Amino acid sequence: MKERNEERRRWIRSQMVLVNVSGAGIGRQLGISRATVSNVIAGREVSVRVQRAIAEALKMDFQAVWGMSESKLRQRGRPEKGKKKGTAGKTVPKTK
Repeated sequence: MKERNEERRRWIRSQMVLVNVSGAGIGRQLGISRATVSNVIAGREVSVRVQRAIAEALKMDFQAVWGMSESKLRQRGRPEKGKKKGTAGKTVPKTK
């Protein structure tokens, strides 16, 4: 997974250079820090809003950049309704 993230990060960075787009510029547009944009590109953070802005800046389809659709990304990692995530990513029932 780390290798795939690193490969995607390098590819996105190279595409940004080709179209003269910077993480700082995207950050200014969204009102967030350059570091947040960088973390999303590196896969350390997930933000559909930032990912969409990057794809739009590259004039590319979301799925072409991120490898999955926006809706699939939104669903990924969400616990089932009525449950919360427990240790090691396991879904466990909520306690009251």
